[in-house]
Amino acid sequence: MKKTSLLSLLFSTLCSISAPVAFAQGGSVAQRPDLQTIAIKDVGFNSVGYSDDLTFTIPVNTKSFLIQFNAETDYAGVYFDSVSDPNGHFVVGKPTRKFEYISDSIKDMLPYMEWENPVASSGITGVATALIGNNLDTKIIPGTWTVKFSCKSAQSECRNLKGAVQIVLKKNISTTQRPTIPLRLHFAGKSKWTASSAPRNKDFKLFMKVLEDIFKFSGVNIEVLSMDDTEDTVFENQAQGLEHMLKYSKGDAVNVYFAKTGFQWLGRDTIAIAYQLPGGYKARYSTGVMIRMKTILSRAEQKAPNGRDYTLIDDTMSIPEYALITAHEIAHYLGLFHVCEVPAFGVPMGVKDPLNSACDPKNMMFPTQGEANFYLTPAQVEVIKRHPLVY
Repeated sequence: MKKTSLLSLLFSTLCSISAPVAFAQGGSVAQRPDLQTIAIKDVGFNSVGYSDDLTFTIPVNTKSFLIQFNAETDYAGVYFDSVSDPNGHFVVGKPTRKFEYISDSIKDMLPYMEWENPVASSGITGVATALIGNNLDTKIIPGTWTVKFSCKSAQSECRNLKGAVQIVLKKNISTTQRPTIPLRLHFAGKSKWTASSAPRNKDFKLFMKVLEDIFKFSGVNIEVLSMDDTEDTVFENQAQGLEHMLKYSKGDAVNVYFAKTGFQWLGRDTIAIAYQLPGGYKARYSTGVMIRMKTILSRAEQKAPNGRDYTLIDDTMSIPEYALITAHEIAHYLGLFHVCEVPAFGVPMGVKDPLNSACDPKNMMFPTQGEANFYLTPAQVEVIKRHPLVY
């Protein structure tokens, strides 16, 4: 990989910011002949909280596949119990383990994680997802695979829980073409950017240019399919943010929300959060990434490395830093874990990246963010390419 410094990356970005940023307003992703979907309908749960063993056939030449459970009743506590290949090897979970809480079972769920929608409130429907292929050592064996789900709730609620499963197969992954991440941007009223003003706003253009350059540095493109304005809302907790996402998200892209929020994650003030790891593809209910902009464009200034000024978004975070954090959360949504964990962040130290990436502070997926986290390894890019949203 070509090595460069963030100083040169940021310098080139600031010098070229006058160039217009392209937005495909109202755009949509073209037909996807590289994808195939298998549907399993009418999935129910027994009195002890388990679904039946659900089988599906993986054809030859499948590179990766995403499994997603879409609840059809008002419930979000759905977990993967296990996924096994045609040889009976469990690539998700253990045959004797029911995953009760993500904080207790996170080690056992690696290298694949199902992610419960955080603190979902009544009336919010759950989606559980797993990307089979986010560990490059996993063999996608053609034949009959089996998936089983568990339900964490009272017996009566589990018996009433119904849902459907989608398996989205990715059959072709280009080795020569740059992968493209489609984005849909949503502005809550408190963020002070709007769908009409953002493309002309110099600070937003800087944000998008840094975001674009971060991914391009690792050989990945981004494309903005649409921008829209959502409700003039301040989110005080994760459930409110999630409910907002479920109203506006579309399932063909990574939905990025710019909003004024005040909630915490793992006991820390939340700057940004990916509501699923990995996110789904055309799920019945789609989520996305939330970016907190408490006092966006506060007009406080900070000197860039080359002596030029750029605006602070949140009194302490600069626009380039926010672009890096946004890139980090987008990568989570597409299936990437932290390269390592640090005690101050509050995540169990036993959690390990399934790619065994080096614990490099310059990696985009280092858990604490600054202006140094700007590259992905070739293996991390390969995982991003395996997510069905990416083309």
